[in-house]
Amino acid sequence: MDPHEPMLVDPVPAGQPQQTDDLAHLATQHGDGRLVKMDVDYTKQVDEALPKASKLLEGGNVTAALESLAPLEKQSRLGSDMKSNARILEHMVKMCFEAKNWQVLNDTILVLSKKRSLIKFAIAKMVRACVEMVDKMPTEEERNKLIETLRAVTAGKIYVEVDRARLTQRLVKKLESEGKLNEACEMLLELQVETYGSMQMQEKIEYLLEQMRLSVARKDFIRASIIAKKISTRFFDAEDKKNDSEIQDLKLKYYDHMVKIGVHEEAFLDVCRYYRAMFETPKIKEDEVKSALMLKHAVLFVLLSPHDNEQWQLLHLIHRERKLEDVPVYKKLLELFIGEEIISWRENIIKNYEIMLRRSPEVQVFTADTEAGEKRFKAFQARVGEHNIRMVSKYYTQITFDRMSELLDYDVNEMETFLCNLIVTGVIPDAKIDRKERIINMRARKANVEHLDQWGHSVNKLTDILNKVSHLILKEEMVHHCLLDEMLERLVVRRFARSFSSERLVRSNDPLKLADLERFTPDKIRNFGIVAHVDHGKSTLADRLLQLTNVIDPDEKKAQFLDKLQVERERGITVKAQSCSMIYKGHLLNLIDTPGHADFSFEVSRSLAACNGILLLVAANQGIQAQTMANFWMAFEHDLKVLPVISKIDLTEAKIPQIETQLKNLFDFGPEEIIRISAKSGFNVPSILDAIVERIEPPTATTDAPFRALIFDSWFDHFRGAIACVLVTEGALAKGQMIRSFNNQKEYEVLEVGIMHPDPIPCKALHAGQVGYVICNMKTVQEASVGETLFEPSKKDVVVPFPGFKKVKPTVYAGLYPVETSEYEDLKQAVERLCLNDSSVTVTPDSSPALGLGWRVGFLGVLHMEVFGARLSQEYDANVILTAPNVEYQARIKDNATIRKKRYHGKGEITILDPGAFPDPSDVEAFLEPMVKVTIVVPSEYMGTINGLCSKARGQRGEILSIDDEQLKLEWRLPLAEVITDFFEQLKRLTSGYASFDYEHDGYDETNLVKLSILINGRSIDEFSQIVPAAMAQERAKKLVRRLKEEIPQQQYEVQIKCTVGTSTKALSMATIKPMKRDFTGLLKGNFGGGGMERLNKKLSHQKKGKERMKMLGRVQVPKEAFMNMAQPLKITNAVRPTRISRDDSFVEAPGQYAFMLGFGRTVESKSNTKLNVLFQPIVDRESCTYISNLTSCPVSLKAFVAIDRFQHTGSIFEYLH
Repeated sequence: MDPHEPMLVDPVPAGQPQQTDDLAHLATQHGDGRLVKMDVDYTKQVDEALPKASKLLEGGNVTAALESLAPLEKQSRLGSDMKSNARILEHMVKMCFEAKNWQVLNDTILVLSKKRSLIKFAIAKMVRACVEMVDKMPTEEERNKLIETLRAVTAGKIYVEVDRARLTQRLVKKLESEGKLNEACEMLLELQVETYGSMQMQEKIEYLLEQMRLSVARKDFIRASIIAKKISTRFFDAEDKKNDSEIQDLKLKYYDHMVKIGVHEEAFLDVCRYYRAMFETPKIKEDEVKSALMLKHAVLFVLLSPHDNEQWQLLHLIHRERKLEDVPVYKKLLELFIGEEIISWRENIIKNYEIMLRRSPEVQVFTADTEAGEKRFKAFQARVGEHNIRMVSKYYTQITFDRMSELLDYDVNEMETFLCNLIVTGVIPDAKIDRKERIINMRARKANVEHLDQWGHSVNKLTDILNKVSHLILKEEMVHHCLLDEMLERLVVRRFARSFSSERLVRSNDPLKLADLERFTPDKIRNFGIVAHVDHGKSTLADRLLQLTNVIDPDEKKAQFLDKLQVERERGITVKAQSCSMIYKGHLLNLIDTPGHADFSFEVSRSLAACNGILLLVAANQGIQAQTMANFWMAFEHDLKVLPVISKIDLTEAKIPQIETQLKNLFDFGPEEIIRISAKSGFNVPSILDAIVERIEPPTATTDAPFRALIFDSWFDHFRGAIACVLVTEGALAKGQMIRSFNNQKEYEVLEVGIMHPDPIPCKALHAGQVGYVICNMKTVQEASVGETLFEPSKKDVVVPFPGFKKVKPTVYAGLYPVETSEYEDLKQAVERLCLNDSSVTVTPDSSPALGLGWRVGFLGVLHMEVFGARLSQEYDANVILTAPNVEYQARIKDNATIRKKRYHGKGEITILDPGAFPDPSDVEAFLEPMVKVTIVVPSEYMGTINGLCSKARGQRGEILSIDDEQLKLEWRLPLAEVITDFFEQLKRLTSGYASFDYEHDGYDETNLVKLSILINGRSIDEFSQIVPAAMAQERAKKLVRRLKEEIPQQQYEVQIKCTVGTSTKALSMATIKPMKRDFTGLLKGNFGGGGMERLNKKLSHQKKGKERMKMLGRVQVPKEAFMNMAQPLKITNAVRPTRISRDDSFVEAPGQYAFMLGFGRTVESKSNTKLNVLFQPIVDRESCTYISNLTSCPVSLKAFVAIDRFQHTGSIFEYLH
């Protein structure tokens, strides 16, 4: 029997009285998902009716035969007799087939699939019977018609999704054979096979590889790379599949497609890794010819890659490969780049290797007859030149133009151009060219003044650090005294005040016993995480698990124990992944609490790398949300065991049956797999611990191998340096042991190892399979990078590094500046330390004429940006300005060698991060803007509202999926620039807060962009420029001019503000600020006799001319506050005391006003013009706060009031004193 079909039950004889209790075990499932009891058993009637219908068919009347079964089919369907109904449907289609009436067969299938109260079991049996008929059809045309009919009736039906996929594949092969490649590819891409719960993993991989093949064939490399992310390479490398020939063939196909994608994207280092992965495949290693071919390609592509640490390490790994001896010519070529000697292009490369590189029939990387081969050969020449420059810089401090030209095998002009490019790109940053003397200084000496300035700055910095250290030492001593007194007091109370306290101390986890971890072998370890949508109760469940395992006191009043950051507690979200070890029934359970918001997906991905299973948490009152699905597929990609958990079942709004249906429809979880709990009350939470032990597999670890571990998290301690959180996969790690880092090749002595419980607890050693921390005197933040491999130094020649984490690309960029320019150095140090804990942030130095020195910072989203700023303020006492977020646009330059070389350094595509980098539109062939694939989960009644919102945001509609009777999953493709503004706030407002939202990057689309320039009295102000879509330029220009008019103060002359497109003089919007007036005519009022009127007109004329002259000669002074107000939606300050607030019965801020840029001591006016000096917690969106209520007198001296923030559903505290 098919394991995915419902189980058949014993029939009840027709006509026998049926009691409800007797039929309680008989049930079937209708097409809409409802479970309905069987009313009548029609087995006897069906046994009589089927032969009669067959006799009618023998007479040649197929219509009469079908009509004779129609009434009984309806009765059995409405009576929910799935077995009888399935027999009738199968017989009906078989009669059509036997009659060879193909049109009636197709019509019958369509009619039967559209009946009311369909039974899934019966439809599935009918479809499978029809699938067997496909190969028996007499003609190709009839076969294709039947396939199309079956595809139509199976569309949207999960229970026949596998059959639909197989039918589609047959149709795709036919279309491809007819040359309709695009049509075939689009049809196959419609199949989201990665979501098919009833399809085997191997078959899913086959379909995904076929999708990749067709995408590559039609040159759609972006789509192919997106599909590749759905395939986990862990599937190919599993121990039970290493010797499976079919799996190895799939692995080779996968890497073959990845090579084509990498070559197209010129990601040569990745291509080298793909060839090495194919080389390591047992099937290739057994074939000497193929293994040599893979090794040759790996050598050439690693040499094509630009020099950096990763390229250098891979170069040496390949050189250590023993089979390289079988290709000695390639080994000698590789050794040229490893050695520290200059490589002569003509004498070494051209003379000895040109024929091999350019004429080899089997290795066509540098083939002379193709454009791509020529391009790569020129790149290879540049790599040789870069190698020679590095060698020259080691032996020369100064060198003449002629000598350098001779060493590089370039003529002088080519050498100078090549060297300039290397200096600009930072390959040799210390070199300087003296064209007048025709000398190159390889290590230019700094001036004495520069050395003195640097020394003086270092001394000042050291003095400040000493002062801070002395203060912190005093502070820590005081804290330790207080903690010691408190611990002694609690110990006395527990010992003597309560009789059961000693019992609880015996039951609790003794840290001394816990610190000895040798008894926990890999089969006694479980590493798991908790993932869910925001506010579904992850941290509450983590608290309850810690209490049940006696890690924390059950009477502990501190909620969200693992949310240690102040920003996490204020917002009620998890930002930083935390780990904690527990002991339960002789097993060591390592919990990793992960964030839930989409902006912190990088934290989730690196936490899952240390897990073998996850708890997928779904709130019973909210159901499956957008981030729930994203987290499930991330766990699916990591091949983790997923335990579905429904939380908050004690709420009155809980919809448990509906949530179970959603889990079944979306993820194919059966009711018996689902755990139902209430973390708040503790109901059924112990069953989760049992499920973790029984259903999650232990980690794959080797106890008797040399030490090897993966760094999956790290943080910075001001006294002990960088602390790394590691997963030990092989051997053991103990204090005093020497370890080596794979990337930077440094050795360290281990000063301390331990586990998180939840605070750090030192232990004797960490063993294979365990998760813990290690302190080994890493002094810089770069040494403990996430994804690094730590190993035993004696095995440096044979160690295999972990793949590491894929570097995420920021989607949102903002400027970061200190409020006071004197705080730049302190802020720089704070940013560097915070980036250790959040490696997904990218930081580039930047400067602004108005705001001074700062950085251009890349984030994964707007919330990510706000949390980063808040942590700078709370953890490092920094006052910073974060500018309004923008996205990374791209411009494709016209294919004109002169334009590209002179203006864009030879680049065909450039990145635009700010308006200052906006190119001349006449040079641009097309502008590209980043797009995102948006998933929205919303009640069905809001579908029209969502469609309107997304259409207004320039969206493209995608798939619509019904989760259950009430919820829909909508997919849209939107520009990222629309999403990062106020899209989510509008989505929540329009759906009354019921919508959930998630997005992922989805490539770039062509668009029409323009640069809005601001001219103040004819002078361009670059800081106010913006990049906007051309269709929205008029609207944005009006808003920009209106805000500027509010920010620029009055002058003694008229100020004209004009917004134009680029360098055009035509204004899209204009505004005028009237000049300050002086009423000098008051003395002349009523005194027009004796020429008074003439004097008045003369004075007015003189004043008019004077103001025109001032307007021409004067420059409008734009205050720094105006730049700050226009640049930022959020100013984060670190105020330390409450401020007096004047009384006002109701302070209501009008929507759209810039009310949330307030800092300490800033004055705001309410509608009643009452001035308030406000100290407040910053709010995310300037339109979020709607009112501050009940600001009235109070009998107490201090009172707090809450500003309602509908964006985050949290409060911002305002305090005042009477």
